[in-house]
Amino acid sequence: MATFTKQKNGKWRVRVRKNNQAVSKTFDYKADADIWARTIELDISNRKNVVRREKDKTTLHNLLDRYVKDVAPLLAGSKREINRARFLQQFELASKSIYAITSKDIADFRNERLQKVSGTTVKKDMATLSSTYKHAIQEWGFEDLINQVSLTMKPKGVKKQRDVRLTKHERELLLSIPDDSVQRIAVFAAETSVRLVEIIKLEWSSVDLARRSVVIEHDKVGQKTGKVKRIPLSLKAIAALGARVSDCPFCPNGVDPYTHAEWVSDQWKQHKVEWGFRKEVWFRDLRHEAISTFFEKGFSVVEVMSITGHTNPNQLATYTHLLHQEDLANRLD
Repeated sequence: MATFTKQKNGKWRVRVRKNNQAVSKTFDYKADADIWARTIELDISNRKNVVRREKDKTTLHNLLDRYVKDVAPLLAGSKREINRARFLQQFELASKSIYAITSKDIADFRNERLQKVSGTTVKKDMATLSSTYKHAIQEWGFEDLINQVSLTMKPKGVKKQRDVRLTKHERELLLSIPDDSVQRIAVFAAETSVRLVEIIKLEWSSVDLARRSVVIEHDKVGQKTGKVKRIPLSLKAIAALGARVSDCPFCPNGVDPYTHAEWVSDQWKQHKVEWGFRKEVWFRDLRHEAISTFFEKGFSVVEVMSITGHTNPNQLATYTHLLHQEDLANRLD
């Protein structure tokens, strides 16, 4: 919008705001100032229209492409996030202009997915879509875009709590996994409750064999959080560390930790039945196993929290599944 000011010398000064900045010019006559101001305003309007027309052509598929290129590779679970974004591009929703998508479209997508997969999976799909919207709004120049995912109700399904525990035989099988790298990592996970990526990123400088402990500074799947966990080491965990042949006990020199973690996870999925484990045993269940074992050995809640990094005692209920429930009944007699 233009503002006109008559100066003491009789001339007219006109000021027009442009892209949060002001441009101004002085004229002898107000009519000339008015013509110049209208020209500037029309130019701004035309430029905005061109930019908006280009934005209108942008589809959700296009934004997911950029998400895969610029955002997903930086995440800890990059492979899974990239695969999820590519999967979402297959839906009709992705072919729509990002400005044409409504919360109803997101709700229809949600309902369609719920016919085939769990509410937890749909929540993850919606989280990826929401993250794409947020980056578009905050970083990619789509300031006027509305995050339609944030306006849509998330599935109400409650995530089923896992209760898978290793059998005594399966605990013994950990020591006989034929692949040495997977074997040592699996044993260390079952003895310490440390997550897979945290194990892979562990360095010898964080290991104190004299005190039988290890410090984990990168909590939560390898991301720096400022929190430190001091993990006590059993004799089996110390043996799993192996010989000091590189800076990292579990990651070969020159190999990206996340790549190696994905390789270990894939090896477990592909060969666990062949190695004698049940199909329903996930690698992450080794963490569950360790935490449950801590309680069975008489560790207090505070002691377990200091090992696992949990800040809320209630969170431990997700992981603790006591194997010998009959012991509780016997203690009642």
